[in-house]
Amino acid sequence: MKTALIAVANKDGIREFAQGLLAAGFGQIVASDGTARHLKSWTEPVLDDNGEPVMDDEGRPRERAVLRADQVLTVQDMTGLPPALDHRVVTLHHKIHGGILARRDHLDELRQLGWRWFDAVIVDLYPLSAKVSDVRARWQAGELTSLQAWREAVEMMDIGGPTLIRGAVKGAVEGRYVVTSPDTRSILVSHLEAGAPDDTRLRL
Repeated sequence: MKTALIAVANKDGIREFAQGLLAAGFGQIVASDGTARHLKSWTEPVLDDNGEPVMDDEGRPRERAVLRADQVLTVQDMTGLPPALDHRVVTLHHKIHGGILARRDHLDELRQLGWRWFDAVIVDLYPLSAKVSDVRARWQAGELTSLQAWREAVEMMDIGGPTLIRGAVKGAVEGRYVVTSPDTRSILVSHLEAGAPDDTRLRL
């Protein structure tokens, strides 16, 4: 079963992207806490055979999840560990990085360890530049002390994201797809739907 790891700060269109991956042959998505909540909260109205909304006992339209519960797992579901230290430690785990760094000749070892092989890694970074600009403006306006400004800016320094990207790029030679920009997510789905050449990996 093909598995994708998704951990994104920019969630614009990520629901439709995840749905596209599943429709194109991926069996499961493992997502960071916030991304998983965003995917699982996606609902649509329940319609009858005539296309009319089905109401519940209180007269409200019934809704159902667009993505099945078994299609979206959290990182915690895989690792058995919740996010720690105010979410500073989420994806930094052997079971995650082993699945994106492993080579094909590591498959037996992965199975022995009970670790998942990731076929695609979709990750982006916190908007650090925008945060620094905002903090600088507030510091210059006297709204923040130097120490307060430093602390706010430091909190937007992404550790897990760059680590995932480096690991995924190193593992891309084994056939994994690595998507680091919201602008190229649709390219991957189109590639999978069309069965395009594997050099698409190099353009993502």
